[in-house]
Amino acid sequence: MSSLFRRHRERILAAQHAEADRAARAGGTSWHTAVDAYDTLLMALAEDNARLSNVRGTEAKTALKRELLPTYRDWSDAAVDAILSSDMASDGGSENSGENNGGHRQDDIVAHVFVWSIDIGDYDTALRLFSAISAADMTLPERFRRRPADFLAEQLAEAAIDECYREVAPDARTVTRALFDRVMTAIAGIDMHDEISAKLMKAGGGLSESDDDLSGALDYYERAIALNPKIGVKTKIKALKKALKKAADDSRQPDK
Repeated sequence: MSSLFRRHRERILAAQHAEADRAARAGGTSWHTAVDAYDTLLMALAEDNARLSNVRGTEAKTALKRELLPTYRDWSDAAVDAILSSDMASDGGSENSGENNGGHRQDDIVAHVFVWSIDIGDYDTALRLFSAISAADMTLPERFRRRPADFLAEQLAEAAIDECYREVAPDARTVTRALFDRVMTAIAGIDMHDEISAKLMKAGGGLSESDDDLSGALDYYERAIALNPKIGVKTKIKALKKALKKAADDSRQPDK
């Protein structure tokens, strides 16, 4: 089977799987075909996860994930398209239906592509997947023990904090201020543990400092320390207050 035909077939089957409840109720064979394709990909995913478990270095793991992702991207793209285009996704699931929100089923391929996309720093893909995962009320694989929103927020925050600490040039960063704002919008209103929220605030402070927005940075850091006194921004707050006071004093000096 040619690569082009295989990708086209997987996109069709993934869309059918995303609409599995309708196909199942209709009793059509397309549902069974989609399940067969899904199970085949799950077996491949299990083998790839086994390969990853034998790799110790973070950089090597990231490189392998980047290599493996194309195997699953056509399926996840089609599944996401089906979920986001479905009218049911915005209506909410029926109570006690045993199905996820919008009548969509759990898709572990989509969940893994979401996680791996974050791991390789592809946040544009991750954000689109997060929209579908949220609409379908999907969960992450059990070993992660976190909700999708928690995983997205914490991984982004830690990446931003690390890049700010290493003083990576703004134009070379994975996490930009614009990306940070997009993620904050995507997770707005979601209740999170204070530890994760504090990391987000610390990341926002670092990004604001990089943009020379000292007042904004101070606000972020003060919110971070209020959420977690051990977040490690006391020195930052002291330095920013001193810099802002000096700037205010200088602005009041008469021109010579």
